Amino acid sequence: MTFEERIDRLAERHEALAQSAELLLKESHTESIRLLLESSRVHGEGIRVMFENSQVQFANSQVQAEDIRGLSKHIRNLVRTAEIHERRITRLEGSE
Repeated sequence: MTFEERIDRLAERHEALAQSAELLLKESHTESIRLLLESSRVHGEGIRVMFENSQVQFANSQVQAEDIRGLSKHIRNLVRTAEIHERRITRLEGSE
């Protein structure tokens, strides 16, 4: 085998190795991208679930706030009634 043939053969091997390395690199990047996409899909699903839960919690808090407003109204009515009764008792005690 001549020197030129050996050089040509080495050049072919070098080219084959370079192509193999390039393919491995592309496969590695493809796998990384696939993993990133899968991860983002999973995280996106988690965010969607958290958002739905927060909407439910917000709706529940609105109902609770409305209940508190209703209770406040009833408490104000009870206080007014107690004041009226207290005035009546005071008047009745004063007229004796």
